[in-house]
Amino acid sequence: MEKHLELDTLKATAPPSPDILVISRTFFPKEGGIEEYVYNRCLQDPKRLILLTASYTGDVAFDALQPFRIRDTRRNAATS
Repeated sequence: MEKHLELDTLKATAPPSPDILVISRTFFPKEGGIEEYVYNRCLQDPKRLILLTASYTGDVAFDALQPFRIRDTRRNAATS
């Protein structure tokens, strides 16, 4: 019974795992309407979200400052 209570406590304090996958061909720092829309959507649930996108000039520095996870298809393909 005590282990069950410990598990419930861990679940309550654990950060939520991402359950939203956003896929966008383009994303900030590239400027444009769809990039802004996707960015604002990502900010609505940053702890629940992973963004999959292509790389763009300046993206590494930009991505590091975001409150959600970003996976770059080109960068990850080279390191996987």
